[in-house]
Amino acid sequence: MKKIVTLVALSIIMTGCVSSGKVSVKREQLEHHRFVLESVNGKTVTGPELSFGEDMTV
Repeated sequence: MKKIVTLVALSIIMTGCVSSGKVSVKREQLEHHRFVLESVNGKTVTGPELSFGEDMTV
């Protein structure tokens, strides 16, 4: 019985990790957030950052 409950719980958790690939990003999700480029092809880089303000100004 415990194995079945564990199996069902793990199945439910794993289905929450699935992505449909059709995720859309809304304006509100980008505003007032800062994005920093940390690496390119596994190599650490310094410098570039991007942030969006009100009215989607960069």
